[in-house]
Amino acid sequence: MYLAQEQFAKGFAGDVNPVTAGAMAVTQRPFDARANSSISEAAAWHDIPSHYLTATKDQIVVPEKQRYFARRAKAPAVEVNFSRRHGQSPGRGHPSDREADHENR
Repeated sequence: MYLAQEQFAKGFAGDVNPVTAGAMAVTQRPFDARANSSISEAAAWHDIPSHYLTATKDQIVVPEKQRYFARRAKAPAVEVNFSRRHGQSPGRGHPSDREADHENR
């Protein structure tokens, strides 16, 4: 299963330049149905230090759920005030904003 290429930028890369968003759409990997039915032996974040970027206006993964993921992983989290147009790729659309937020912590 894939995201429809014509819908990809709107839902996943809304603030990425159109050429990059198009490349992301055509090179996306399929969703693996086993991801929802298989059990992982161990989550990597148990042993590998992790960081989390919370997009506060994400409309696919709500911020409350993102904050939960960060707490569960004991990950330092940075919140960025990205709107719907930024989609799921705030680091691609505005990497300098993400870096500035990280530096101000």
